[in-house]
Amino acid sequence: EMCIRDRYMGLNGWDTAERKRNEAIVNGALPFGALLGSYGLSFFLKHGRRNLMIATDIILLILCPLAYSPDIIFHIVSRFAIGIYSGANCVLVPLYLSEVSPRTIRGKTGMLSIVLLNVGLLCSCCAGFLSPKEVAVDVYENLDSNWWRYVVLFPMIAALTRALGLATCFNFETPTFLLRNGERERALQNLEKIYPKPGEAEQELEALEQAQGSRKLTTIAELLSPRQRPFLFLGIGLAVFSQFTGVNVITFYSNRLMKAQSSSLDARSQAIVFTSLIGTLRCFVIFLSAFVIDRIGRRCLLSVGSIFMGFSLCLIIIFNANQMILLARIAILLYQSCFNFSWGGVPFLMIAELLNDRGISIASLFSWISTLTVVSTAPYIAESSIGVNGLFGIYATLCAVAFAFSQFLLPETKGLSKTEIQALFDKKPVEPAVDEGIQTTTPLGDKLLADKP
Repeated sequence: EMCIRDRYMGLNGWDTAERKRNEAIVNGALPFGALLGSYGLSFFLKHGRRNLMIATDIILLILCPLAYSPDIIFHIVSRFAIGIYSGANCVLVPLYLSEVSPRTIRGKTGMLSIVLLNVGLLCSCCAGFLSPKEVAVDVYENLDSNWWRYVVLFPMIAALTRALGLATCFNFETPTFLLRNGERERALQNLEKIYPKPGEAEQELEALEQAQGSRKLTTIAELLSPRQRPFLFLGIGLAVFSQFTGVNVITFYSNRLMKAQSSSLDARSQAIVFTSLIGTLRCFVIFLSAFVIDRIGRRCLLSVGSIFMGFSLCLIIIFNANQMILLARIAILLYQSCFNFSWGGVPFLMIAELLNDRGISIASLFSWISTLTVVSTAPYIAESSIGVNGLFGIYATLCAVAFAFSQFLLPETKGLSKTEIQALFDKKPVEPAVDEGIQTTTPLGDKLLADKP
């Protein structure tokens, strides 16, 4: 993206002020599109999860080639389309996988999708690492380089592959969607593919039918109802803390740390290598967590991860204050490992377990808002009087808040159906004790009745 963006800035001969303004517009087009895509998708979910994934792939294939145009307006539209695609799929993919996965391996399936997401991020790092050296040094002096044209093809190839796969090999709609639209027989047929044991599909279908009455939400007012409000609160909390634990700040700082010594090509290459190392470690750690999440539970992973992330941030502060660059890099790797083992993937899985389709859209919306908040405020905080170490101190404190949230407010959803998760928040009615017209459900009332002759 930097090669593409700088190419437009250089070709149009803008001055510094124009460059900064237009660069802000280009950079903001993607997250703004993601905001609209994540929430706006909830109004189209009646058309099916699979169909919508194919539709987003087609939209990307149509609009992404606009990046090849010499007019920056078309490039902004292309970035906006990629944002819509990213935001929509932040809702669609977890929702689809949650509804087609057997409950016993739902955590593993959800985490493996996060692994593949990070494999894509690692590929983007490798694309930068494989770029021609003259482009990596100064793109303004090499505006005729064709490397960026090949990079633009990557998302188009991915979208085309998935669209073809969903249209042919994976022609499978979720049982939850089919049941919601009155197609009970098709829902049972698909459930029999997921649960092959005799009678198991029928039991799951009954559980889904019970859940439909309590979880089919169509308005914001229903999401804010007393019965559903806890789910929305927890989903938003998971989305916010997945960003407010500072992962984007650490990623940005790791690049600065590697480039701090010099602006030479060697320092830039070291930065790319270090970022690629983080990406490789990220994929390995999330892959490892996929095989333990259904054993030790979601809440345990989040709580332990919060503790070690806060500890890692404290180490980064100490090492950075004492100019121990190598140890600071090791602490960054420790933080990235802890984050990706816990808050890097578990929140998206739990959001799909706790919320319905519109609730997932709202949680995803807050996730993107949190991302924008973090990346837009971090540079100003780092340049303020408290500096970079103060910035890390803020996020270390937020890690402690995230621990309290996951340990004391978040329920464990391992192996539970939608109905069983709903029951975690349903208040059990208490049979009142009645004596001479006095009704009590409190210890004080019990004591008063016990003292009566």
